[in-house]
Amino acid sequence: MAHSPRPGIAEELEPGLRRVLAPNPSPMTHWGTNTYLLGSRQIAVIDPGPDDPAHLEAILSAVRGGRVSHILITHAHRDHSTLAQRLALETGAPVLGFGPPEAGRSDVMKRLAAEGLSGGGEGVDRGFAPDATVSDGDRFEAADWSLTAHFVSTATVQVLCSMFTLLGNPAELCLVSDVYQAQQVCL
Repeated sequence: MAHSPRPGIAEELEPGLRRVLAPNPSPMTHWGTNTYLLGSRQIAVIDPGPDDPAHLEAILSAVRGGRVSHILITHAHRDHSTLAQRLALETGAPVLGFGPPEAGRSDVMKRLAAEGLSGGGEGVDRGFAPDATVSDGDRFEAADWSLTAHFVSTATVQVLCSMFTLLGNPAELCLVSDVYQAQQVCL
């Protein structure tokens, strides 16, 4: 039987990498949005998820004993980005992303938007505005991790793919925000 993650529980995926599942199951999110916590002392939160008080508390509980140093948004859909500003207020960490929701749209997406068909599966977070813009190839480091941002345009959205290395782990790992987008990126 396949493992079903439980919302609100910080689950270690690799040493130095944890996932907290948001309580927003749907046809687009499956069990819910994955929020990733990278590091143990200085922590990067990748995709804080939907603006849900229980999910915010689960993230804050999971990072106790450390400090959130970065909040990275892979793309501006409500299931990935709407909790970012509240998390930033709680932690003082900057919100980093490619830009506002329209930034980096492919030609297909621009055409769909012009036709009024650009909502996305969980809806575009039209209010998303990062504190700082991340460019392709930007590198972030902390005591026990490093991360390089790579952006890939899919048919639907600009996606940040995070290549990161954990201290003591020579392999680079990759996080891609959505499975259907991962299939577009990896094909």
